[in-house]
Amino acid sequence: MINYSSTITRNAKLASTLLKAIANPYRLIILSQLKVLGERNVNQLLANIAITQPALSQHLAVMRKEGLIATRKRGTLVYYSINEPLVNNILNALEVHLGQMNR
Repeated sequence: MINYSSTITRNAKLASTLLKAIANPYRLIILSQLKVLGERNVNQLLANIAITQPALSQHLAVMRKEGLIATRKRGTLVYYSINEPLVNNILNALEVHLGQMNR
């Protein structure tokens, strides 16, 4: 048996938690909107996704808990943005991979 250690093997649980927070079709759509369109509030996000406001809020809460997105309050509105640069890297990798699959 070869003994090895990598950053991923040492942090597998953390990596798994991060990927689970992203690995949902609606969360990917939300993150994609935030990546492409920038900071958005709930109404702006709802305009481009076919889910209810309570469901959207639950997805946002999961991603916020994991530190993937940040919030900024302006008056009565809460604006969301991507907080973790790794999220942009993952989305970029998915775009490249999926773009190659669709050729």
